[in-house]
Amino acid sequence: MEEAPYLAKRGISSVVASIVLSSIVLVIGASVWAFSRGAAVSAAETYVNETLSVVNDINERLMVENAYYNETTGLLYIWIFNYGDVDLVCDVYVFYNGEQIASTLNHSIDTDSLYSLSIDPGISLTTGDWIDIQVHSRRQNDAFYEHYIS
Repeated sequence: MEEAPYLAKRGISSVVASIVLSSIVLVIGASVWAFSRGAAVSAAETYVNETLSVVNDINERLMVENAYYNETTGLLYIWIFNYGDVDLVCDVYVFYNGEQIASTLNHSIDTDSLYSLSIDPGISLTTGDWIDIQVHSRRQNDAFYEHYIS
């Protein structure tokens, strides 16, 4: 009869050991699952944001509608049309004989709207001169326009 209490103590300690080991395995498994789920969610959000950014790049459309140089005031007037599906912010550069003569930055243009601006080219242009206009958006899209001073 002395064996029975010894077996009972031994049985209790193996049950406790099994419960402790099972708890440790469950805690480690839950931690690994939570970490991997967080990493997967973060990767998915990054992918979605990058995809939406590329879609906006593709949906951005702009063009220089017209330009006019007023010899009296010495100002160059430029009209830019945003015919894309997203609002844009752009910079305008003016070139004469391959050299940049003027620029103006941070023009916000709403979707489906015509935007006008005036810029001082910094030099006096005369009839027969050609100037190049580049409109560069913050999403790295460009519109080019050649204008003949008449």
